[in-house]
Amino acid sequence: SRYAATNQSWLILSVLLKDILPLNSVIPVTVVLGAGFLAASAWLFWQWWRGRIDNLLLLAWCGFVAYAFHPRGASYEQVTFLLPMVVWACRQKTVRSWPVWVFWVGSLVVSWAAFFISIQPGAPASTTEWPLLFGAVWLGWLFLGSPLRLRRSDVLQAV
Repeated sequence: SRYAATNQSWLILSVLLKDILPLNSVIPVTVVLGAGFLAASAWLFWQWWRGRIDNLLLLAWCGFVAYAFHPRGASYEQVTFLLPMVVWACRQKTVRSWPVWVFWVGSLVVSWAAFFISIQPGAPASTTEWPLLFGAVWLGWLFLGSPLRLRRSDVLQAV
């Protein structure tokens, strides 16, 4: 909080929320989402400890959460969610597979589109954070497509 106060910056998730919510509700919603992310993280760590999820899935989740709750304004901030993506791409059987190409081309298109939109007059302040949404889509795809050893009863029991 001191870092954010000295740089007058918001958490990246809060910057995205400021575009869709009234300003006075952004902080409470961020706190609620933070509690939800914390609970989901604890559950995922527990599942990882029990050997039910892959290391990459946990790394991708941690990178996404770290980026979402990182104070905006540091040039290195995207590394936290890009590193798991690079590890994922390197773990593929071949770099010529369609998921790897969609990832590389998609990430380039999203990052350049966000940049060009952000320099336009009247662009939303959160435009430079749109790659986080790309990361969220990738993380969801990773969760849905990964060979999780979770049984349906485990998920329902946790809910």
